[in-house]
Amino acid sequence: MLRGMYEQWASESERLLERVALMEREIGATIQGAQELRDGIGRTRARLSISLDDMAEGLRDAAEGRTVPMEEVKRELRLRAGRAGK
Repeated sequence: MLRGMYEQWASESERLLERVALMEREIGATIQGAQELRDGIGRTRARLSISLDDMAEGLRDAAEGRTVPMEEVKRELRLRAGRAGK
């Protein structure tokens, strides 16, 4: 039910953003708060792109100890960044 509410909010917000974009084009200026709305819609759509099954699987993995420590993730990201910079 909560997911449905987020989907409804995102859809309604996207329609509002279409009107905002039209107004911005007409006046040739940015409307205050428009970027925050774009960001919020993007974050919400990103969250909604993860299926409920994938979320449940992630929770099961964590509960069963199938995780990667944050320090290991950071170390791997640093190594990749170092290799990409060369």
